[in-house]
Amino acid sequence: MANNRLLADKIYLKIFQCPSRSDYGKGLHTNIVVIVGDGTAFPGSSSTKLSEFREGGKHTILLAEYGKSDIHWMEPRDLKVGEMSLLPNDAAAPSISGSHRAGPAVVFGDSITSYRLRRSLSTRTMNALIHIQGDPSVRRESLQRSDSWSGRFLSD
Repeated sequence: MANNRLLADKIYLKIFQCPSRSDYGKGLHTNIVVIVGDGTAFPGSSSTKLSEFREGGKHTILLAEYGKSDIHWMEPRDLKVGEMSLLPNDAAAPSISGSHRAGPAVVFGDSITSYRLRRSLSTRTMNALIHIQGDPSVRRESLQRSDSWSGRFLSD
């Protein structure tokens, strides 16, 4: 957090917030987090290499929207794989979530393009997407759909 403090006045804070939030661009809070824990891109004190990801990260979520967040952008708090719900927008537990009508945004390891997760995404699919060696039968392309108001979204 001390290193983050040095950047506090220099960073473009909007990159840590979803534009559909009512407080977008205001304050120092973020709703963009990473998923941490065993088997994820961020397993703890050890690091991962892109070569360890199935197909270079193409099917692994790195960043996710956490809609009910009160996280200060300098605070090291993220979604923990063992504690989070695998259902998008789960009201009963921490989960990938957001208020956008197209669903919460996620970013995969191979690009900076964001995708939206439909509420109908199954827990099996979510589990495959958050682990670096997830189920090879779960492919981002098979989940992609498009519509006129949200661009790309993932649903099975």
